[in-house]
Amino acid sequence: MARVKGPVSFSGSTGNITFYSSNGKNYAREKTITVDKEMIMKSPTMRVVRQNNSEFGSASLTAKSIYNAIKLISQKKSMGRLYADLTGLFTCIIKQDGISEPGERTISRGLSTPMGNYLLKNFKLNKNCDLDRLLTADTSFDADKNSIILKDFRFYPNRRNQATHLSLRAAILSIDLDSLKASLSYSKITRLLKSSQTIDKVVLKCKPVKNPGRSHFIFLHCSEIMELEGLFYSLNGKDSYALKLIDSVIEI
Repeated sequence: MARVKGPVSFSGSTGNITFYSSNGKNYAREKTITVDKEMIMKSPTMRVVRQNNSEFGSASLTAKSIYNAIKLISQKKSMGRLYADLTGLFTCIIKQDGISEPGERTISRGLSTPMGNYLLKNFKLNKNCDLDRLLTADTSFDADKNSIILKDFRFYPNRRNQATHLSLRAAILSIDLDSLKASLSYSKITRLLKSSQTIDKVVLKCKPVKNPGRSHFIFLHCSEIMELEGLFYSLNGKDSYALKLIDSVIEI
């Protein structure tokens, strides 16, 4: 903004300069450019904005699909900031696609890279409780049997709460990362009485997966529960359950 001095005053715009008066003084400033939807969609100067919007939209929609699936797996109405965190995760993952042009990069190609896979595998679905705070086991996924297998299963010691059991459930999210059509397959809930003994093997077998040619995310949900007079009750608290991505199969 510049102040105009002299006997002649101006008002209005010429070129990129706008003249105006305020409190009896004359000023000049660069003309304000109004950015509207049409400008964003058509202007060559907005090309990068369009590219970023396209990729952010893909990340947000993918995050929403997975977030909704996780709510069903966890049987929670709300998961705090998880949706926003998932959107940030997939925004980072989509940028790992080094084959496609900006604006055309895909999450599936991003996930197929070592860094994309690393970001996904190390993302914490519940920041308040990791799985290894509830149990220790050699955990793997058997694709032929649609089963999560936990070997040398041990309960985490010295958890000072009212939990008498751990509730375990496996889930497979089958999703088309382009159309975002998805389906969930679950195992039966397995309840294990907490003890100091080691369990050789726990198998959580899911029902057959629909549309097996699509991408799959394999989750393990573990929560602390209390048995009272033959009935089981979930414990309150953000640290009373853990949800972990055990494996993934990505279709490009």
